[in-house]
Amino acid sequence: MHTITLVHMGKKVKSYKNSVHNDRCRANDAILVHACILLFSAHCRAPATLSMKILIYSWTPYRDELHRGGGAASYIDRVIDQFAGAGRLEIVHLSSGTEYESGRRTAFCRQLKDKNGVRCFSIVNSPVLAPAHLNATNASVAVTDTSTRDLLITLLQEEGPFDAIHFNNFEGISYRSLEIKQQFPAIRIVVSLHDYYPFCPQVKLWKNGARNCDGSNEGRDCVSCPTTRASASAVLQMKKLLAPLKSLGLANDRTLQKVSLGTALYLLPALSGKTRSLSRRSGRSLKQAMSSEDAQRQANGYRDYLHETRRLLNEYADRVLAVSNRVREIAVNSGLHHGKVSTEYIGTRYALSGDHPAKPMDSDSICIAYLGYASREKGFFFLLECLRALPAQLARKIHLVIAARGESNWITPDVNKLGERFLSYNYYNGYAPDSLPEILAPVHLGLVPVLWEDNLPQVALEFVGHGIPVLTSSLGGAQEIGNTDAFVFEAGNISAFIDRLSNIQGNYPQLREQFFRSLQKPPTVPEHNDRLLYHYRNTAAPSHTL
Repeated sequence: MHTITLVHMGKKVKSYKNSVHNDRCRANDAILVHACILLFSAHCRAPATLSMKILIYSWTPYRDELHRGGGAASYIDRVIDQFAGAGRLEIVHLSSGTEYESGRRTAFCRQLKDKNGVRCFSIVNSPVLAPAHLNATNASVAVTDTSTRDLLITLLQEEGPFDAIHFNNFEGISYRSLEIKQQFPAIRIVVSLHDYYPFCPQVKLWKNGARNCDGSNEGRDCVSCPTTRASASAVLQMKKLLAPLKSLGLANDRTLQKVSLGTALYLLPALSGKTRSLSRRSGRSLKQAMSSEDAQRQANGYRDYLHETRRLLNEYADRVLAVSNRVREIAVNSGLHHGKVSTEYIGTRYALSGDHPAKPMDSDSICIAYLGYASREKGFFFLLECLRALPAQLARKIHLVIAARGESNWITPDVNKLGERFLSYNYYNGYAPDSLPEILAPVHLGLVPVLWEDNLPQVALEFVGHGIPVLTSSLGGAQEIGNTDAFVFEAGNISAFIDRLSNIQGNYPQLREQFFRSLQKPPTVPEHNDRLLYHYRNTAAPSHTL
């Protein structure tokens, strides 16, 4: 009897037997060997047929009904949808920092309703608040809390074994959760950097809500930076106290957060009585009147936070995924090990399947558009300044589209009057993905004028996915998409913006062709997920040039 055994990476895969012994059947043996090789190749074929179990963490629930978390949450939903829909992996999702109850003092884990065949869990009463700015006055809780780590360990024990855990952020859960590696050394830990939370307690490296921050000075600059001075512990207590309103159907989590934050800010600012007294006597704000003891205490807390996030990531994370080369550069400059950080551009449903034909132009006019939040860091108000400063001759060659929504009412009479400068002006109160084809139908050029190191703005991918080149600032990852100098201007420089826009308007057909010739197409979600599998499996992902 002839036995052929296939061995792959030291493991027996298959055995095949042929009981024929006479010489006439040697040809059969050759055929059998050839068939075995074909079967072996199929068995070892790459990621598409893998069976793995992955835990994906994000502070917002999977398919969150309140649509919190912005572009990162949308990305996570797309990744899970594709993995679950293809039946390639068993996915479990964990969220934390959104649910609170008054009946129990300590944190606990609750199983939620399955969604799209994905088992979902939530840590309730987490002492690490989400989103991150709620912890701004007590950042150290994110590197000292062990209760969320212990709950994660229990979940891994009860629902495992898992092959990998993918942290998409650490809002709502402690960085000490990375210490699970001590108990589960075989689990791959993959961390995505959708923001700068490990290097900035305010997440954005956006100093005092006014300017870009380089993250230096070891926490001392963080003291005066938080946008809220509410005590994080007071917010936590108010969330628990007001939780019955949710169970009675009188409020949702978003409303509870606003009420909790407002109440805590009014009752218990996270500063000493000495500082509050100094503020009352001097008539200065709490931030301006901060005593030296409060300033030093908070600086020490921020320093410890920044040291610990870097230490824990370097010690326990197997792979850190930056969503752009600029994010990778900032992460390495901030202290993460060079060899641990890889660039992985996120998958998008707007990835180009082929180049869109250029849109017809009416004479030499051009239609430009801004999508997204009406916020200072996104460059929206800078853009308004630029539009006011445009020479009248250039403005009369431009159609303007704005689809923006902000927390404050920015639509002033002055803004409406600004629209009169252009050939046409269309305003949309925000947008939904399904409305983009209609909104962008007339648009020739997208605007991404960010003033902070925006990791990889979703709107840039949305523009490009609809065949529209983007004019971006020199900060963040958006400039890497087109990789064309003619479409990049110095961040915050009005003259530079106008010069670039004027050049594009006068030479649009040629420059558009140059943009898409230089463009490295963003990956689709399936393509991106294939690359994630390499990281989950502890193999080197193929290089890519985007």
